[in-house]
Amino acid sequence: MKKQNTGCADESRITWNHLEQWIRGHVHRFIQLILENEKTEWLDPQNSVRRQHVETSVGYRNGYGMPRRLAVSGGTIRVKRPRVRDC
Repeated sequence: MKKQNTGCADESRITWNHLEQWIRGHVHRFIQLILENEKTEWLDPQNSVRRQHVETSVGYRNGYGMPRRLAVSGGTIRVKRPRVRDC
């Protein structure tokens, strides 16, 4: 006796793949935003705070390093590491 298949399994798999890509994209943007905010907070002091010495340099932005792969439960994402010089 053969089991009959309704054929709707393919459609649900396509939706699941789309959902995984959507979630992976949001996780990627979230982690990239965290890295950018951390760099900005570290380099840019608050506008109302004076520096103690004029000669001291906190550093400056220098583009991005090589993209790194980050393994998350939904797969692997690539993030760009912000670079800072003269720290």
